[in-house]
Amino acid sequence: CGDGGGLLYAWMLFGAMLAAALAPMVALEELFAQKLCLSRKAAAFILALFGSLGALGGFDNLVGIVYTFCGYFGLLVLIGIAVNFFARKKDEPNC
Repeated sequence: CGDGGGLLYAWMLFGAMLAAALAPMVALEELFAQKLCLSRKAAAFILALFGSLGALGGFDNLVGIVYTFCGYFGLLVLIGIAVNFFARKKDEPNC
């Protein structure tokens, strides 16, 4: 079944996802450890537990919720930008 290129691509994709998730995880771990007065191992365990529980919902459900939220939030941002643009345009002197 092929020359193994698909397997190589899958491992590269997994590595990219792991690298992208690592930096925010370290920052959240430090924040939890400081704010909740926990050891870093305990904070990492709690974050891993919540991450695992979130994964039980299924990727398609998560994407459906996150994309919907981001879409509505983006619409609000665009409306805010338009209101700000027209408010500034009204205040500018006509040349």
